[in-house]
Amino acid sequence: MQDEQRARRELTVGHKVKIFSSYENNWFTGEVQQTIYPDKIKIMYSTHVEEDQISVEERNSEKIIPIYDKNRKCFLPAPKKEFKVKKKTNSTKKKRKKKPTVKKISSRTEIIDKIASILTHLGSLPITTLLNHLKDFLTGGSWNQTKYKKQYGAFSKFLKSCPEFVVEDGKVSLPREPTPEPEPAEIQKEEGKNESSGVGLIFIILFLIIPLAIGFYLSHENDHIWLKEVIVEVKKVLNSKFPQLKEFW
Repeated sequence: MQDEQRARRELTVGHKVKIFSSYENNWFTGEVQQTIYPDKIKIMYSTHVEEDQISVEERNSEKIIPIYDKNRKCFLPAPKKEFKVKKKTNSTKKKRKKKPTVKKISSRTEIIDKIASILTHLGSLPITTLLNHLKDFLTGGSWNQTKYKKQYGAFSKFLKSCPEFVVEDGKVSLPREPTPEPEPAEIQKEEGKNESSGVGLIFIILFLIIPLAIGFYLSHENDHIWLKEVIVEVKKVLNSKFPQLKEFW
């Protein structure tokens, strides 16, 4: 039998075998103690008469028989099964990262605030581009949903109805902020400058009039009464135009 021949070839230290004792004319169980090159094995066994007997036999000797295992249905030692090592497959699938939950908007105020936020960050946009940025925040991802189009009309119509946005040439933008009015402090500075320039002009006029008046006075000593009247009239005119001069007279 092929399986018996296989078992004989594979016998080694520690394996059990049946060995025949010609002295007692019976079979006993022995254990292989040593393998001797090339095809001999040393077996120790005990009989009814004597224990620990040693016998050296050929592997193919008729005096020894490998033990048959009824459960495995083969001679011992049992044949070595060839196990194919299966490559471990990475069964764990990569978990897709869930997109962060985006709060959906529905009311007119929420829609206007979200559009204003988009335009603040991106500036003026075509209507279609703006809608693409807005769709992530819309239920169903589309303006054509009943809650939007039926309630507010077409997207372009909705934008034009909102004074918060400027729609021109198919683009949407935020209205320009008005130029801020000058602060009171700046106005006071401007008034201060005007007052300073007015005082400077007064001094120039004085420097021109006084020398002329003195010269006229010296050349017309007899007419000094008339000169006084002229100076009084000049003072009146200057005081009406420049009230600040009263403290200089």
